[in-house]
Amino acid sequence: MGVIFKTYVLPLLGGGGLVAIIVALIGRKREPKEPKPPKPKKITYNYRQAMVYEEHLNYPKALEWYIKSVEDYKPDTLDRAKALSRAGEMHWKLANYNEALACFYEAQAIYQVAKNKKSQRELAAVYNNIALVYDHQGDYDRALEWYFNALDSCEKIFGSRHPNTAIAKIYNNIALVYNYKYKCDKALEWHFKALVIEEKVLGKEHPITAVTYNNIARVYDNQGEYDKALEWFSKALIIYVVALGQEHPSTAAVYNNIANVYGAQGEYDNALVWHSKALAVREKVLGKGHPSTAQSYNNISVVYFEQGEHEKALTYFLKAYRMTLDKLGTDHPETQKYLNNMCECYEKISVTEPFEDWLASQLSP
Repeated sequence: MGVIFKTYVLPLLGGGGLVAIIVALIGRKREPKEPKPPKPKKITYNYRQAMVYEEHLNYPKALEWYIKSVEDYKPDTLDRAKALSRAGEMHWKLANYNEALACFYEAQAIYQVAKNKKSQRELAAVYNNIALVYDHQGDYDRALEWYFNALDSCEKIFGSRHPNTAIAKIYNNIALVYNYKYKCDKALEWHFKALVIEEKVLGKEHPITAVTYNNIARVYDNQGEYDKALEWFSKALIIYVVALGQEHPSTAAVYNNIANVYGAQGEYDNALVWHSKALAVREKVLGKGHPSTAQSYNNISVVYFEQGEHEKALTYFLKAYRMTLDKLGTDHPETQKYLNNMCECYEKISVTEPFEDWLASQLSP
């Protein structure tokens, strides 16, 4: 290379040409480069704090920090959509359903614009979450519509025959709606479709598989097949206690479900034991104003009512009704159910004051 330079290049430059070029290059005034904008951090401090609180089941604090993290990201970015989705999930867990929908719809708009495979997966998850909100609001037809939107998106990504747990999750959610609509055969059909995937991909001891065991038990309970229901609930509970602990909301849900089976069989003492275990966890983890806590109050009331302890039952019915009225509104099926239960219980007590007047006095500030 040195020979070529000396033989061919230097003669072309002539005399002091090389020196002149070097001097010119050194003295050349370079234009300053435009600084590159810093890449956004996928996990900000706020987001990380939110994750810690969520891991410790402190959903109010997790929500507070996820909302802060939303502001860390520029509009219409996938990171912002992810933070919105997490905030929406915390709202959903705390039964702030309108706020949850607002977060999910904003995240949906961002994911729909993006075309990569990851964003399409996230979009399917958002569809599923929107459906969950409508499901918990008692709007079952709209919930099914969004669950099928989620299923369609997942099948486009993975294929309809792909054994994917995201697809299994949607199968389960569709089944739950059918169970609420008392279409038990269709509910079992979708649950068992989910179970085939989960046992193959995750195994029989996984918490997600346990969710399906629990859901199958609920259908059998709905059908009055109590021995089968207890069998499947017990399978779920063993896994939950090992994987999640005794004070997890999912574990409490199984306590509640087992209690309902005992209550349906007339074993009221056993029912109260299991309902009390569920209530203790829900009050501690979810709070005293959560619909799941209200459900436990109502279920305890039903047991007292069946035992003829109407005044005790009325106290718990009123607590359940107040909570649900505040969170879900007057027209929600759960609110109406608790109101009817309370009215029936009130009529069993020897009082002269009309129920409507008594209730108004109880609800007044």
